[in-house]
Amino acid sequence: MNRCVFSGRVATEPEVREFTNSKGETSKGVNYTLAVTRYWQLKKNAEDADSADFIHCVGYGNNAAFIEKYVAKGMKLIVEGKLRTGSYVDKDGIKRYTSEIIVDRQEFAEGKEANEKYRKAPAQATTAEDVPPFLDDNDDFTDNFA
Repeated sequence: MNRCVFSGRVATEPEVREFTNSKGETSKGVNYTLAVTRYWQLKKNAEDADSADFIHCVGYGNNAAFIEKYVAKGMKLIVEGKLRTGSYVDKDGIKRYTSEIIVDRQEFAEGKEANEKYRKAPAQATTAEDVPPFLDDNDDFTDNFA
């Protein structure tokens, strides 16, 4: 079973891209990064730069439309999806590995008031030190998982 659930803050503004699937149809895809605090680090020091993982998330179809319309940098989300891994050889001939979450569902983890704050003036930082601490516990757009 390939299911992942993460709770964290959106660390980058969602980036919308259009792509053409194998049937020649044009569709939208959205990608963003989710900063997820490591639970054991939360108890030690939430300000530690190594206390968060930055998870690459990709949404297609209705999920992409939702993310594009409602999600902004700094918002706290609960994301559910499947893990997709891959690899490629970079321009220097070094094999690189990738992983991303293909988003099936997402929910807001804060109230409307908190979310509006980010929609009007999104946070500027994307490093672990600049992402607000949490209080609770490759751009490959293909139609393989759409």
